[in-house]
Amino acid sequence: MNVNVKAETDRLAYSVPEAAHRLACSPGLIYRLARSGELRLTKLGRRTLVAAAELDRLLAASVEGDR
Repeated sequence: MNVNVKAETDRLAYSVPEAAHRLACSPGLIYRLARSGELRLTKLGRRTLVAAAELDRLLAASVEGDR
């Protein structure tokens, strides 16, 4: 297994641009999903983060909705 890929999957949270990169979308879409309540963002100090579990939940919900 590629070490960089493993390190990416071990992370607990991502910045908004990193989360957008992981989902292959724009940071603007991340913020729109958060405003609509589909994705929860977390504030840690001044940073806005997206929990890895939230990305997994969003993707699982998307797959469930496609069925």
